[in-house]
Amino acid sequence: METVIPIAVHAPGEEKRCLTSKTSGRMITLRFDDIVEKLKQMEEQESGEAWVEDEEEWEKAGKAKSLATAGKHLENTTEGQTSSQQGVEEDEDVDEECEPGLTPRPGEGSQIDDPELARAKRRMNVLVEIVETEKDYYRDLEILNNLYLQPLRKGRILPDTELGLIFSTLPTLLSINKSLLDALQVRVNACQGLPDEDVCMGDLFLEHTDYLKLYGTFCSRQAEALRAIRRNKATNATFQTFILKAQNKPQCRKLDLKSFLIKPVQRICQYPLLLQELLKHTPDAHKDRASVELALEKLLAIAEHVNDATERAYSIAKIIELRHTIQGLQNLELINPKRSFVGEAAFTELNKKRQVDKTLQLFLFSDCLLVCEPLKGAAAKIQHANKTAATARASVRLQGPLYAFKQYFLLHEVVFKDISDSSLPLLQMVSAGKGKVGKTKERDRAYTYDLANSSSYRTLCAGSLKDKARWIDIWEFN
Repeated sequence: METVIPIAVHAPGEEKRCLTSKTSGRMITLRFDDIVEKLKQMEEQESGEAWVEDEEEWEKAGKAKSLATAGKHLENTTEGQTSSQQGVEEDEDVDEECEPGLTPRPGEGSQIDDPELARAKRRMNVLVEIVETEKDYYRDLEILNNLYLQPLRKGRILPDTELGLIFSTLPTLLSINKSLLDALQVRVNACQGLPDEDVCMGDLFLEHTDYLKLYGTFCSRQAEALRAIRRNKATNATFQTFILKAQNKPQCRKLDLKSFLIKPVQRICQYPLLLQELLKHTPDAHKDRASVELALEKLLAIAEHVNDATERAYSIAKIIELRHTIQGLQNLELINPKRSFVGEAAFTELNKKRQVDKTLQLFLFSDCLLVCEPLKGAAAKIQHANKTAATARASVRLQGPLYAFKQYFLLHEVVFKDISDSSLPLLQMVSAGKGKVGKTKERDRAYTYDLANSSSYRTLCAGSLKDKARWIDIWEFN
């Protein structure tokens, strides 16, 4: 049975990529979108800086998204990748006399009537897309190395220990992808004018799959790298000036260091999606079929490993952070090797009269739920000072909000019950920006549901229907 990609809806406006492994039949969820989003949220929350999106900058420049070519499921996993090639289109027009070589003449509005020729054309476009996006990706790796790592090292702006935390195994990735890109380009040049049945690429990925496993180390250190950047920006004025100047260079396209560091996470999870698309247009009898299938199987395993390692590293970093930013945990030991962080959300608690009481922050873990209250004013400053002193020897730099622990639930003790919006008064009180509470008009009314168990009852307001749906989704998914 051929490997397929079912698209599973994860949340409103979001999609999860699920690949079915051909040999083992296991379902692999490519969670890199979630991981990247968690990293961005953590960084924005702690640093107070918005994440610079590659895609936004290219849209300003009038550029098209690059990976619309490999199917709709690729669009959400290629933020910021750009390509000079046009997308793969199922109904793409080409010249009727065109042969299925690697670089056919562009179409003049005529349509391919031969299904086999049309298939060969679509396959060729996927091959070209693989090569072009690999060029774009390797260019970004070189930017990381040539405009950031090497100047920082040469200028002794940061010690080697900090450079290691930020750039990790970048030199290794450069070597791996230089080899892969060179092999792809040599193959493309050698296949010019050849019929589709003689154009193969799967073997090249097979030759590099063992090396691509090394991505796990780089990707799993993303949270640590972001913390190192933030820490050095706060304590090293020379470093802060340097990265701002680098970001403004034309080659960087207004992207900051963090945006480039996330590229390898994105790319390693794009490979199986690209090969899946290539496989879709490769007939069973094609000489490249077996190689593409095997390469896809291996890349799926690598992507799964990278996802797991990255997600676990993020979870550990987040739990350690919360251990130092939540006051009053007392005998509750948050750090547990079997525990993982799932998600968090801000809510407004309503009293029995459905009036605003306080702002709460919920932290969901694999086995429990913490209900906390953000500390404000003098209490936050005092607690922050105490925590900073207590954690200095552990090299934990505290930034962002601090919380007071309020309640702890085991997951089996907690129930979320949706409350109909019509039961609410027309004028309601909800949280309004920066943790404050304020009034809102009827059209902005709150969306509420209950958190209840045998010993306590809370009514919570989410900021919007989308926020509510997202929380319910991660709760049920957990």
